[in-house]
Amino acid sequence: SGAGLNRPAGQGSETDLCIVQLFAKQRHDEYIESDISSCQQARQDHDATDLVVCSTKYNSVVRRLTPLECERLQGFPDNWTLISRASDSARYRALGNSIALPPWRFVMRRIYEKLRPGAKMGSLFDGIGGFPLIWRELGGTPVWASEIERFSISVTKMHFRKEKDDEF
Repeated sequence: SGAGLNRPAGQGSETDLCIVQLFAKQRHDEYIESDISSCQQARQDHDATDLVVCSTKYNSVVRRLTPLECERLQGFPDNWTLISRASDSARYRALGNSIALPPWRFVMRRIYEKLRPGAKMGSLFDGIGGFPLIWRELGGTPVWASEIERFSISVTKMHFRKEKDDEF
């Protein structure tokens, strides 16, 4: 998946290989080493919800997950939330409030199999376009989405520009 390719705290480049060790947040003051990341959460304060230890042959750094790593953990394509003038804070908040795509791919595949090919769908409380993304992957046609967060609306618009009269 490439999740181990990342930048340790402002050093190196995207191609530096790190050994990643995850620590999941248990309480506001307690982290435990884990193979499974806890859910990503959008917070008003500035603490990290999950930390990783990135070890290279030169040093070890404790850092928070990058927006790219959060996208990968949620099952989104790389840089899904990287839109023009996007802050990391906006990306973290949108991803923390989003759905994890893998279980929904399973559910939506079963729904899609019961419908006619190319079935249309609308997405209420859409977030950053997870449901339309899955529906399009399955061969369906996403036609509308509703969301109140401006950043999330911008992400969805970027990926689902109006292509036909009856789509987005």
